[in-house]
Amino acid sequence: MLICCFNLWCCHFVFNRRCVLIIWRWRLFPFKLIGLNWPTDEINARINHRVKAMFFPDKVEPDLARDICPNGESLPMEARRLHEAGMLGQQAREALGYKQVIDHLEGRCSLKEAFEQTRIHTRRFAKTQRTWLKRFTGVNWLDAAVCGSDELFETALRDVSRL
Repeated sequence: MLICCFNLWCCHFVFNRRCVLIIWRWRLFPFKLIGLNWPTDEINARINHRVKAMFFPDKVEPDLARDICPNGESLPMEARRLHEAGMLGQQAREALGYKQVIDHLEGRCSLKEAFEQTRIHTRRFAKTQRTWLKRFTGVNWLDAAVCGSDELFETALRDVSRL
């Protein structure tokens, strides 16, 4: 994850469209880039656990299940409801997770295979993001595996306040 701070205004970004906006603003405002660095093994474990929560909320901690599925509907249930109602456009049908569940709903794979493919593709997507973010120079990378969220926040705030 990369956090970009402009005059104490923060935005988290993942998508290229927002990145273009940030790059454009770099020339206009003083800025500070702060990234959270996680070991790959830990990120992959977290991704696997979150995908499990998306597919099988009853098999994870109740708090995580509520965070991932706030309305109590798993990803397969939500995708089935939207698919049957014809509410998934072409772009939504290609979204990570939905695509794999739709393959299951249309008989091209089992639910277990859809779950495994979602885990694999999500980890691959995270790897692509990490590779893309490495090209940024001047980033203050914080070791998220060592620090708790409060300590990370305090460190980021101290860093940004020096702007």
